[in-house]
Amino acid sequence: MSPTVSIIEALRRLSILDTPPEPEFDQLATLARFISGAAVALVGFADEEREWFKAASGWDVRELPLQVSLLHALPTHHEPTIVEDASTDRHFSRHPLVVNEPNIRFYACFPIHDEEGIWVGGVELLDRVPRRLNVAQQAAMATIAHLVVAQLSSRKLRDEHHRQSESAEEAREALRDSDERFRDLFDNVDDFIMTIAADGRLLHANQAWYEAIAATDEGHEASRIREAVHPDHRVDFDTVFERVVRTGEAEKVETVFLTNTGHRLTADGRLTPKVFNGQTILVRVIFRDITDRKLYEVELGRARDAALESARLKSQFLTNVSHEIRTPMNGIVGMMQLLLDSELNGEQKEFAQTALASADELLSIINNILQMSKLEAGRLSLTISDFDAIETVERVVEVMRVMAAGKSLTINVLLDPDLPTIVHGDVAAVRQILTNLLGNAVKFTEQGKIDVRVTYERETDTHQILRFEVSDTGIGIPEEAIPRLFQSFTQVDGSVTRKHGGVGLGLSTARQLVELTGGVLGVESRLLQGSKFWFTIPFEKRVSERIANTGKLDFTGVRVLVIDLSETSRKIITHYLESSLKMRCDAATSAVEALEMSLTEAALGDPYSVIIFDLHMPSMHGLDLAAKIRAERATGGTALIAMTSIGEQVDDEMLREVGISSYLSKPVEQVELLDALTLALVRQMRPVTMPKPLEAEATPPKLTLVPSSSGNEPILLAEDNLLNQKLTTSQLKKLGYDVEVVSNGREVIEALDRRPYPLILMDCQMPEMDGYQATMEIRRREAGERRIRIVAMTAHALEGDREKCLASGMDDYLAKPTKQEELAQTLVRWLGPRES
Repeated sequence: MSPTVSIIEALRRLSILDTPPEPEFDQLATLARFISGAAVALVGFADEEREWFKAASGWDVRELPLQVSLLHALPTHHEPTIVEDASTDRHFSRHPLVVNEPNIRFYACFPIHDEEGIWVGGVELLDRVPRRLNVAQQAAMATIAHLVVAQLSSRKLRDEHHRQSESAEEAREALRDSDERFRDLFDNVDDFIMTIAADGRLLHANQAWYEAIAATDEGHEASRIREAVHPDHRVDFDTVFERVVRTGEAEKVETVFLTNTGHRLTADGRLTPKVFNGQTILVRVIFRDITDRKLYEVELGRARDAALESARLKSQFLTNVSHEIRTPMNGIVGMMQLLLDSELNGEQKEFAQTALASADELLSIINNILQMSKLEAGRLSLTISDFDAIETVERVVEVMRVMAAGKSLTINVLLDPDLPTIVHGDVAAVRQILTNLLGNAVKFTEQGKIDVRVTYERETDTHQILRFEVSDTGIGIPEEAIPRLFQSFTQVDGSVTRKHGGVGLGLSTARQLVELTGGVLGVESRLLQGSKFWFTIPFEKRVSERIANTGKLDFTGVRVLVIDLSETSRKIITHYLESSLKMRCDAATSAVEALEMSLTEAALGDPYSVIIFDLHMPSMHGLDLAAKIRAERATGGTALIAMTSIGEQVDDEMLREVGISSYLSKPVEQVELLDALTLALVRQMRPVTMPKPLEAEATPPKLTLVPSSSGNEPILLAEDNLLNQKLTTSQLKKLGYDVEVVSNGREVIEALDRRPYPLILMDCQMPEMDGYQATMEIRRREAGERRIRIVAMTAHALEGDREKCLASGMDDYLAKPTKQEELAQTLVRWLGPRES
């Protein structure tokens, strides 16, 4: 509502608009802010086109246009307006300053009327959080509004005094009235207002101080401010006070007073010195009681601790749930695999394959739930390295084409010609985001096409920003459902869930991973017309000499040296390099040993093409080892791959300076190891070609899965679940192993008392004595002379479970459900193959 003509005339008579700041009004605004506790206090006047502020405390503003003025939006000009939460108030909930920045929640206005009773403005309070004013604060604010009127009157009288001398007495009377009002306010506020001499003597204080704190515990009035401070806090208060007096600069102080009733009262204030001729002569301060706030902060701390404990219990709960779900899943997946290996007709085989695919999908859902738990707990960190962006996209699409089999659906890949091939980021995060988005597209699209587009969006001084899009011709998403898309365990509606499956974790996980990488994720969709999900990720610019991997590489016969103090880690990595990639692999336990081996082999004319080593080794740090290898002429061309602890921050530039090609986080996964080898060796490797037939006499001996000792010494299986006993026994017998079965750790110990076993497959969770306790008891009996190989079989799948198994003394780790191929590889690794 625009101001009426009478309001405009009143403002002209006051001659207040567009006048420079005046200390009297500024002090009133500051006082209003202190008394109310609000973030902002304003003295505003309503012009015909704007709201103009004579004084502002807490907000640097001089005027606001008519359409965003809170003063013009008041429902009444005659009574105070107090809005505790503007977002729920019918007059202010849609106001621009409430909906947008600064998102005002609390607003109060105490009207200002001129001498004739015409409304001209108000003393306004603003805050970004809801709050209330008690009766005393409201009365004080009304008094301040009257003081503004009195100050306006005094100002007008002073102006008239220059024109008419007979009005001087009236002006002095207005000033006296203003002083009396200020004194009334001074003595009736709840805050402690005082003036302190430079030597600490209390010169003056308001009534609230004397009523609450002015007496010491002996009952005598405190003549020095420090006498009212609690003894435990006097030294700190004296230090701040003396510094303010010495420097002449204001400082905030928080202290604890001892009240005249013996209670502790926490207060804070700002010590403002009055300096004359370079010397501090007194200090003024308004102390505010913050005892309740401090108690609230303590309660918040307790609530935080309770939340952390809840998160820990949630993580433990997920661990147990993972075990309970994966245990029966082990039987389902394993039995399906055994069934598929038996003689089945076409229809039976199709049924078994469908059941196995369903079980694998259920395992995928379980893994997504566990990953979501890591994200929410903040336990998931990025692993940054160089990787081939194009190959990563194509690998995901290749898997999804298999998932789309049976649908009238094509999946296209559209790549920007300017797309950088090698980027620097977290390949696992990019792969999972794409998998989740593309999996959703396949799930909700029965026919048509899906386009996966990757473009080079823009670059900054430090980063290259890539945009990934997944567009489909599927069922689309209702507009009102889009805000719920990225909530955990949420889908658009129940009927879609029943038709298409899923638990609603894919998009939620994708969003959190995108945010973790510093990117943005969005969606565009129309019902029955399809959807487009897109995300951008900033990849750090790198000065790299890497070239794209144009195809699969043949690593057969390539020499590699693995350096790791951990025997288990060495065996896992060397097994993969030898069995899957057919590389010639040696291992070392220290940097000194590795350096000697690399020089020796180079001198013999058969150098290592790549060395994979742990950065943290006791005898020599990995960076020093890399520098020494690079410094030697015979080994200077060897590719170097470093291994770091998971979550460890790595200085990429430092690694590059010493010639390290790439690095991996431990525990090392096969996909990441293959990527690192490809990037490190792509210049010197050859693409895979069809192998030529070997001459008969050159045919290598065939390896079997039967250990040399299997005929005499059976494997001991410790498993309490009858279905898993049956499954694992069937797998072992099919592989040619003899097996004996026990149901708990105590029976394992008893079985070992009867006869020796070359290897024990040990379930971790069993009644009476679990696998961890049984393993530790076996190692204690062996007294350091380890003879029996123990392989953990556990349904736990959270981070740290492998380490827990190894720490208890086990040699290896198999996660349930155990596939027959993995079981066979593990047994060959520990019992050894034989030629046949």
